[in-house]
Amino acid sequence: NIDLLTSYIKDNNGKELIGWSWWNSWLDRYTGGIRKSKTYRVGSPSGVGKSNLVYQTIGSLLKQGAKVMFVSLENTIETTYIKFLSSMQEVNPNEIESWRVAPDVDMLRRYNEQFILTDQLFELADIKREVIKNKPDVVILDYIGLVDIKGKDEKTMYSDYADQIKKFMQNNKDIAWIDLSNLNKDDDEERIRAHKGFNGSAKLRNNSDVNIHMFYYKPFYEYKQTIKETWKEGAYEKFENTQVITFLISKNRMGADWVEDTFGINFTKGINYKQIPKDKQELWKTL
Repeated sequence: NIDLLTSYIKDNNGKELIGWSWWNSWLDRYTGGIRKSKTYRVGSPSGVGKSNLVYQTIGSLLKQGAKVMFVSLENTIETTYIKFLSSMQEVNPNEIESWRVAPDVDMLRRYNEQFILTDQLFELADIKREVIKNKPDVVILDYIGLVDIKGKDEKTMYSDYADQIKKFMQNNKDIAWIDLSNLNKDDDEERIRAHKGFNGSAKLRNNSDVNIHMFYYKPFYEYKQTIKETWKEGAYEKFENTQVITFLISKNRMGADWVEDTFGINFTKGINYKQIPKDKQELWKTL
């Protein structure tokens, strides 16, 4: 065990990041990147944009040479590829789906050996078996609520999932695991901050290394609504395809927790989050 420790420290000597980069220096600074043997859990109410975080993260991982297995339970393979290409090509996904912008299929073929994508693995035992078979660096699962566990109903499934993934990661230390969890539909920002949990079980909060919660940045949406109601025709359109979300690192075994920042997506430029400057965040609060 001591030799294991010294080897681990020597291997990481001089590295800015111990793990793979997310795509953003803020996330990297507070989490140390996406690290092997660690579990990262992302939660938000439905529609807030947690899946959007995934497409950008996959692109970053592939560019760094990581092998990624994406277990997409919510979207079909075709939809997932379109959204991923939107992030990589920096165009609205509708432009690719309608063929107004040609999909970069050559890029998909270049990453073919690195990027394992499935929309058919719902049983947790099957997911774990395919992970062991394919040996990815990073597993991403979207989302926990659609996973099946033999012999478990919805009441007990979430706790069992959290326990099984924790044990699986202890036994497979060359893998990083990222999964997504819906919060209850009535979970607003106040409830998210108060409970810091995930839908179904406290063990989802407890049996993880980093938890990221996401919620709408209210000052922007209030500003957007004001523009829609009061400004002249045409002014609203430049905000119509924009989403602004607060990221809260609510748990972090590798560094500081309870830190947050605000990110936005302009869907006309692809499914890519970018940090919102502090002065703009404050401006929206005053209008």
